[in-house]
Amino acid sequence: VESWSLPLLVIRQNTEELNYNDNLRNPQSDQYKELVSAFEKGIAESYANTSLKNGFVVAEVNEIARPSDFIKQWDKGILYNFTVNFVRGSVASPESVFTELLQYIAHRNNFEVGKSKQFISPYQANPFDNCYKSDCHPDAKCTATPTGYSYK
Repeated sequence: VESWSLPLLVIRQNTEELNYNDNLRNPQSDQYKELVSAFEKGIAESYANTSLKNGFVVAEVNEIARPSDFIKQWDKGILYNFTVNFVRGSVASPESVFTELLQYIAHRNNFEVGKSKQFISPYQANPFDNCYKSDCHPDAKCTATPTGYSYK
């Protein structure tokens, strides 16, 4: 099995805005369990509609985080940090585990994670981008370069 950790910013469930609260810090809370269960199932349903479907094994949520702790401007929603597992050798390009998932959810499934009723933000952080987790000032514009990143 090969694994990658990914982030996904979810902003609503059904028509309700979804925001981080203290219940989501506790993996034993009912709200946490319900959200995670639906999300993990939704990720599996999403990969089933991509070219990676035959290699996908399972998705597991590591935590639900406050989005603004990650990117200052993200003041709404919840941030899933999760691990996706694939059959070893089934993924030619590691970046595709993120880009194909995002392409399906955003462009073919109306921003919904599978059939979970959880909807992602159109703004996502690509963990394979050089600007991901850069130390730029929060108000600076980061530009990925072949050797790293620059900011203005």
